[in-house]
Amino acid sequence: MLVVAVVAAGGCGRRSAAARAAEWAQDACIAALSPIAEQELPSASVLDDAQGDAQAAADVDDRWSALVERLEDLEAQRDTPRVDPAVDALREECGRVNDFVRRGGRDPSTA
Repeated sequence: MLVVAVVAAGGCGRRSAAARAAEWAQDACIAALSPIAEQELPSASVLDDAQGDAQAAADVDDRWSALVERLEDLEAQRDTPRVDPAVDALREECGRVNDFVRRGGRDPSTA
């Protein structure tokens, strides 16, 4: 089951770089996990797009680097027996992404 937290921007003001990065990280998770929720692997183009979003997030904040790594690993393991552990690792990382966003940008250890 895919659980998605929504990042909301208040008013007409500009969002911070950190807020945009969190949104990109979530977008990457949604794109990659949506096919998985339907019992399918994401296509190469879906993974490329998700990696682009994750890399954009990591360029702003290193905390999203693990997401980039999980997406790269899934792509590398697509046609191997190691695909299931790669999917599980991505699910776990996306759970961390959602926890971070749900906590308003605070790491669980400081929330």
